[in-house]
Amino acid sequence: MGVCIRTGANMMLDLSQIIWKRLVGQKITLDNLQEIEKKFVDKMNHFLTISESEFNQTELFWTTILTDNSEIELKQGGSSIPVAYADRVEYVKLSMKAKLLESTLQCLAIKRGISKIIPSSILNIVTSKELEIWICGKNNIDIDLLKRHTTFGGQQNDLYNKNSPVIEMFWQFLSSCREDEKQKFIKFCWGQERIPANDEDFKRNNVRFMIKPASKTKYPDQDILLPKADTCFFNLELPNYSNIDVMREKILKAITLDCVSMNAED
Repeated sequence: MGVCIRTGANMMLDLSQIIWKRLVGQKITLDNLQEIEKKFVDKMNHFLTISESEFNQTELFWTTILTDNSEIELKQGGSSIPVAYADRVEYVKLSMKAKLLESTLQCLAIKRGISKIIPSSILNIVTSKELEIWICGKNNIDIDLLKRHTTFGGQQNDLYNKNSPVIEMFWQFLSSCREDEKQKFIKFCWGQERIPANDEDFKRNNVRFMIKPASKTKYPDQDILLPKADTCFFNLELPNYSNIDVMREKILKAITLDCVSMNAED
């Protein structure tokens, strides 16, 4: 990370905003925690809005579960002290604080590492977004760059090539997407929202994007199919859609419904 800041090189690194904010000392919001702990935040919100009679049916003690599934006490002897309805707000605050402090040692270690390359005081004068851009580059999807590193495959790999009408239509569609839609598409295909920063990074990391025909070629009407992805391999299974409007509808539906499934949260 320090070398990236000093030299301008970039890393393909998707960290939660909680980590970036902790590195620069920025305030962490509930939305940041929900990004990585959706079920936990939903549970805490439920405790805040629950009725007293319903709350009293819940057996809740002054403990919480961390992300490694270990249980910690929020108060001394908390594992044997029930939480009263009137104290539920304090319970939620302490539980969230415990979650936010989980990465303290790791973030301090990262800051020590960065400080061996650049003055640590620099981290006090930048925002989390600025630090992320310094290290990872802008999170914009360069379509021309992606196109240069696209291959074609599948059992019937003679069906698609760079001059195939459906492929030309695909690039036209992707170029017309909003930036957030492009990021969702990359996440759908690869599990992260950014691609290598340049041609050298593609080659150095041995990355390529593969488009292959839909395996269900027995369906004469490809317009009924949704696209699929081999997320671990950066592969897209693209049906041979009849027009760009159908392609837009099917791809946007797929990436909107499935782009967070790698986290198994929603």
